This record gives sequence, structure tokens and C-alpha cells, in this order.
Amino acid sequence: RYLAGCLDSILRQTHKNMEVICVNDGSTDCSQDILDAYAQKDGRIKVIVQDNNGMSAARNAGLACASGPFVSFVDADDTIEPDTYQCSLSFFRKDIDLVVFAANVLNDDVGEDQLSVKGGKLYHAVKYKGKKKLNNKLLIQMTSTVWNKIFRKSIIDAYGIRFPRGICFEDSAFLYAYASHCRNAFFIDQYFYNYIQHSASIMNKMYKKEGPMKVDRLKAVEYVYAHFKKYGLANRYKALLTHLFGLFLSFDYEYSRDELKQNVLEYATEMAFRFESIDFDYGLIEPLREKKYCHVFYLNIPVFRAGCES
Repeated sequence: RYLAGCLDSILRQTHKNMEVICVNDGSTDCSQDILDAYAQKDGRIKVIVQDNNGMSAARNAGLACASGPFVSFVDADDTIEPDTYQCSLSFFRKDIDLVVFAANVLNDDVGEDQLSVKGGKLYHAVKYKGKKKLNNKLLIQMTSTVWNKIFRKSIIDAYGIRFPRGICFEDSAFLYAYASHCRNAFFIDQYFYNYIQHSASIMNKMYKKEGPMKVDRLKAVEYVYAHFKKYGLANRYKALLTHLFGLFLSFDYEYSRDELKQNVLEYATEMAFRFESIDFDYGLIEPLREKKYCHVFYLNIPVFRAGCES
């Protein structure tokens, strides 16, 4: 339904020197036919076909094949504006390792009042402009999606950064691991990415209390923490780690079914024992270890939800 429009928006880029890697992650519809037809018409397109292994596996497959100096990600149901790459790439300089732009959140069939639409428009609005140092405060406030950013392939390869498989919210894990090795980012105050909200989109589903216990956000924190520890960065990003652990715990708790909420808390307690106290604020780790959940700030203040409903 959306794939042809997505490909058209990429191929219409005013920046022509690029490779377009399309990964068919076990689709059962006509997506492969569409990809084959476009690949025959445009030699810049390379198609990878694999069994259904999820978003992370698809993106990792694309990264393994990418040969250019810069990398971007576009989901198959979204589009980008024609001058996205020409404008964004012009801001990469010796000390710029990440370029960020804003995103339009477009409603297809879910309704403007849906939390995923209202929250998305606030979250992806312009917040910064120009060159910025990627410190704790900025990383906490910036978007954690990867599709509204352009990355240096050399940094991705040098530090073995990949998307963790088997979880949602893999964007956060990838982004914070990458950002920890960046010098500066450049923020463009233009809406280059068109994020289409529809009933089958991940963002719309994440607010539904369905299925088994999901601690995907907490697993993303585990990935980030392991990466920071590996490269001796945990203490430098103590504020970010504390924020991610607390915020993602509140999300996983809030959007779990009532009978599974206690399981989420117990998983967080297990994490708190595995993590080193020195890498987090005392007010988060100790209450979790002691199971004094009423003392965990993030479980008492649903910041994101309140912001969306204001």
C-alpha cells in the first residue's frame, strides 16, 4: 500500500549519488514484485530477500551491504522530501557526526486524537537548530528515532553498532550507542521526513495493552548500558542512563496489562542488581533493588503521557 510511494520519494531526491538498499523481510504480499520492478528501472536499487526476522535484522542486513560514507533509514510506509539528502549532507563537516531533521506526523486511518498522533507531533517537532554538542541534556531531549537522522558509516563500523534483534524500540538502542561516539550533531529546522500513522504501524500499537509481557524498552536500556560499559562511557552518560532506565520502565509498566505489571517491576529489579550503582543516580537503583517501587520517581510521574494530553 505504501511501498511505491516510499521508493518514489527516495528516487526523486535531488542528491543522485546514492545506493538504495531494500530489504524484503519475509513479506507475503506483492512487495517483492514492486521491489523487482523498481530495481529493473533504477540501477541504484539493491534488493535483499530474507526470512522474516524483524526490523532489526532487516536494518542490520542493509548496514552489512552499505558501502557509502553515510547511512539513513526510511521505513517502507513513510516518505522523505525531495531535498532531504542534498540539504542534510551539506552540513557534514569534520566535527559533525550526526545530522538531525524534524518529521511530519501524518494521520492515515487512526484519528487525530489518537495518542500516537498527538504525541508524535509534539515529539518530532523542531527543538534545536544548528551545531550542538551531544551531551547528556541534549540526548535526553532529542528524538530517539533513527529515520530522521543521517549517520557516518565509519562510526557504525568502528564500534560494531547494530540494532538488537527480537525487540521493538531498537531505534533507541542503536541511536544512543552511536551518539556516545559523536563529537557534534547538526540540527536542521526543516520537516524532511513524513511519518505516516496508520492502524498497523508500530507507534500506534505500542499504546495498546495486548499480548504477553513486553519489556522491550528495558531490553533496549540493557543494550545501551552494555555498550557504554564496553567502551568506558557509562559514568560520562550517567544522567542519560538514569533517565532511560526510569522512563522506559514507566512506559513498559504503563502499557502492560494489569496482571503483568508486577512482572515488569521484577524484571527491572533484576536489572538493577546487574547494573553497577555508580553508573546511575542513587534514587533509582536502590529503590528498585529494595522493591520500594513507590519511591521510584518515574513510576509516579507519567511524563510523556501527561505531555501528550495537555
